[in-house]
Amino acid sequence: MLIASIVFGLFVLSDMALFGWLIVHTLSERELEKVLIETRREAERSRTRSRKRPSASGATSTSR
Repeated sequence: MLIASIVFGLFVLSDMALFGWLIVHTLSERELEKVLIETRREAERSRTRSRKRPSASGATSTSR
C-alpha cells in the first residue's frame, strides 16, 4: 500500500509538472507572437511616416 501511494504521488507530481511546463511554454509563445506583431505594426507606421515626409534634398524616395 505504501509503494502504491508513493507511485501515485510521483505520478501526480509529474503530471502537474508536465501541465505547468505546457502552460508556461504556450504563454511564452503567445507573448512572443504579440511582440512580433507589434514590431511589424510599428515598422509599418514608421515606413508610412517616412514616405509622407519630404526628403531634405527635395528628391522623392523610391522603393526598390
